[in-house]
Amino acid sequence: MSSSSFAFIPRKLAQTGQNAGDAVKSRKSFNRKPDIPAEHVVSTTSFAQDKKKEGKYLDNSAYTTLFELTLSEHALWSNHELLEAMETNEGGFIPISYLIHSSPLFSGLSDIPPETVLIRCVRASNVLDGRLIVAEPSSRGWIRKPRNYTENEGGFEVRRRDWPNVRDRVRKYTSFHWDSRTVYVESLPHRARTFYSVYEFIQQLLLTGRSGESDAFSIQSISFPRHQKDSPEAPPPTVGKGFAFIVLSSVKDVDYLLERWPWELVDRSAEGEESELSKVIQEATEHGFRCLSKRKWDELKEQYLPLQRQLLEKTMAVHHTGPPATIPLQVDGDKSQGPQGDNKRAASHGALNKDVQPSDVPPAWYPNDCLVFVKNIHPETNKTTLRTLFSSAFDKDASSIDYVDYNKGLDSDASSIDYVDYNKGLDSCYLRLSDPQSAHTLVSYFSEFKVFQRNALDDEGAHISITDRSARVIEADLVQGMKADLYWEKVPEKIRKAAMAKVQPIAGPGPSARGRTSDDDGRKRKRWKRD
Repeated sequence: MSSSSFAFIPRKLAQTGQNAGDAVKSRKSFNRKPDIPAEHVVSTTSFAQDKKKEGKYLDNSAYTTLFELTLSEHALWSNHELLEAMETNEGGFIPISYLIHSSPLFSGLSDIPPETVLIRCVRASNVLDGRLIVAEPSSRGWIRKPRNYTENEGGFEVRRRDWPNVRDRVRKYTSFHWDSRTVYVESLPHRARTFYSVYEFIQQLLLTGRSGESDAFSIQSISFPRHQKDSPEAPPPTVGKGFAFIVLSSVKDVDYLLERWPWELVDRSAEGEESELSKVIQEATEHGFRCLSKRKWDELKEQYLPLQRQLLEKTMAVHHTGPPATIPLQVDGDKSQGPQGDNKRAASHGALNKDVQPSDVPPAWYPNDCLVFVKNIHPETNKTTLRTLFSSAFDKDASSIDYVDYNKGLDSDASSIDYVDYNKGLDSCYLRLSDPQSAHTLVSYFSEFKVFQRNALDDEGAHISITDRSARVIEADLVQGMKADLYWEKVPEKIRKAAMAKVQPIAGPGPSARGRTSDDDGRKRKRWKRD
């Protein structure tokens, strides 16, 4: 038996190398920070983001007020879908998510807190109840999810505590009932531009005429009037501009506002300012706050609309084209005096006015004979429809007019109309044509064919017939002389020069090119290509 097979190695010597390595590892592990489970690590970034997000939310009392306005009796009466949804659900409860998605009071908010916060706001109200449904959320709350609502939707529901009584009362209300309780307010302070800020301001004014506490449903509804150019299908405005309609629950509150803040402003400098509530009175006085009943507002509206229409017609009549005014010109060779000489000059100018050709001496600062005034169009139409409608005048397949001569040199029908100058609500517009030939073509077309618009989106037009005698025929006239000067003065210089650049290449060496300078010759620089 050899000694090599039973080699004896001392234990201390055998563990020396291993212990040395462990010692190095132990020193490294001692200097290293202890590992912390991921679930216990607090991210400073997410904490800062949460703090930043909390700053965007309103106070809890604001959300409580919005829920009370959303479930007011006027809101239930005017929103049949909401009323039916509450009647079909057990006990009149409705998902919070449904109210957030459907109510305009919440659609105007940039950020909405999670439902766990909103349910606390509901439970803080004295007239609302909230509950949690431990079940799969109803599909009613999943529809139309807004972009700004990113939190998890829970099964929280809300209802009015007096739901059985409210359900019976809502069915008995009429429009006359609410019209008598509607007030139009104007000149609201700058801080009152949202639903809640307007509610807070009006509630403070109502408290100045009461001895007790305010009622949760004393203000039934707040709405901002639509703009006259808004489509009926457009959503209602969510931000005010200093005026609003306020629906109150009590006729007494209506009378108080109308008497305390009448439409005709009164001097309030002699009133005292001792109480805390006088601050809101002082604020309303400084901004000229005033109120008007809904009935009186409707009467003024009926008087205002015809007046507005007359003013618009007078404004458009200034630009309405016709034969240019004859201005007597003193010519060197014409020394005729007396009535006969004046008649000769007037006859010569009248003959020039009947000529449809471009003027001999056009102004050089805007394209001559390229502006057409059109009237009797549909007031609710749009620019796209008008462009398509007027482009039909350049259809070469049309009959009764020699369009070959008119359209000589034109590239396409669409390029003939440079711009449609139209404001919605008016029955007239201006057309800027790319060249004089196109302008004369369009005027000749609508003089030959009696065309009218059947509706706002009619881009083809209908020819007048015996049965359509009441229809308003579209009329097109060429704008020249002083009226053209007044129009082009309001056009920005950059756009005016661009219109001149389009006309001059087509006009050629004629009168329209006389005002051209060396800077407007349209030549482009040569581009040097890099090797």
